[in-house]
Amino acid sequence: WIDGITVLSHSNGNNDGIDLDGTPHVTVINSFFDTGDDAIVLKSLTGRDVRDVVIRNNTIRGDKSAVKTGTESVGGFKNIRIEDLDIVTTRGINIYSVDGGDVDSVWIRDIRMDSTYAVLTLRNGSRLRPYYEGRVKAEAPGTFNNIWVDGITATNVSASNDFISGIPGYPIRNVELKNISIDYPGGGTESESALLPPEKEGSYPKEGMFGVLPSYGFFIRHTEQIAFENTNLTVRQPDARQAIVQF
Repeated sequence: WIDGITVLSHSNGNNDGIDLDGTPHVTVINSFFDTGDDAIVLKSLTGRDVRDVVIRNNTIRGDKSAVKTGTESVGGFKNIRIEDLDIVTTRGINIYSVDGGDVDSVWIRDIRMDSTYAVLTLRNGSRLRPYYEGRVKAEAPGTFNNIWVDGITATNVSASNDFISGIPGYPIRNVELKNISIDYPGGGTESESALLPPEKEGSYPKEGMFGVLPSYGFFIRHTEQIAFENTNLTVRQPDARQAIVQF
């Protein structure tokens, strides 16, 4: 149990707040993070997966991800609950697996964001990097299933960087997003609405990895069973792109 800690981390170029590696049954609650890098990160550097984790009632501000899985993801991430967070700046919540680990059953609920430069990104990729030199790397990407999002309010978002993207043959499956309200900057052009972002199957996953997106809200590619309910995506300036673009 990690309960009621304060982490202020801006001392050097690698300023994560707290990293949990290959750990089952961890709870992080009632804490404050202000970091120059990612705030709360789940990593799986070996074959051990990260499972049964609760991240609840925390306040997070910083320069990179508020909550992230990966990028080290040799093992998987299962039964993760991310709930009741106040997030300022950061690039929001990022669920990634690019080194062969499986993702299954992630709940994201009751999230409040302000002035972030992304809100939510989901990525299944094929970097397939072993953490230790000489270790056998995964032969194929993992599976990525069952993400439930209920209740995100994001104001003053500064960029359109949100995506849900698998890769050919390895889709992200069964994602449900409901009760979502996001205020984007807008300003997209007709030419941007026709863009086809590169696949970048083996690249390091992060916001902005595909360049300018053809959507001002969510760009969706290589997925199965994606559902939006009660979703309000607005722009502060006119935008020629659609709110949601699915390839």
